[in-house]
Amino acid sequence: MPVTINGNGTITGVSVGGLPDGIVDTDMLAANAVATAKIANDAVTNAKTALTGEILAWMRYRGDTNALDGSGNVSSVTDNATGDFTMNFTSAMVDANYAILAGVGYNDMSINIGITGSGLHQAPTTSAMRFCVNANYSSSLSDERYISIAIVR
Repeated sequence: MPVTINGNGTITGVSVGGLPDGIVDTDMLAANAVATAKIANDAVTNAKTALTGEILAWMRYRGDTNALDGSGNVSSVTDNATGDFTMNFTSAMVDANYAILAGVGYNDMSINIGITGSGLHQAPTTSAMRFCVNANYSSSLSDERYISIAIVR
């Protein structure tokens, strides 16, 4: 018997167990026999980088030991020189027009320094963001203990 769908969406001509491969029926759902489908990595990455008003990358970095304490969408940090670092993104940004939010301090109780532009005056790119840590708003750069940065679009 042929399978038909009438004008109101009723399907006729299908016997129990007679659905083609790849079709889920109520028996399969009741038996928990349906596995979740794998979402392609590119689909997730593309959706993530197209967000606006969301944190697209973040890190808490130890400048004194060159270690990431935690991060999201940060593959690594390059220590270019004292107080001069590059935050490298795991997935590239859609463009370099993102906001940079940062806080830095030497111990848990103080945030007494700031993030400045790189001494080399490099603009942010889609794959990385270079920054310097300026100790106590002086002209000297420093490998501070707690460097926290979020990239927002």
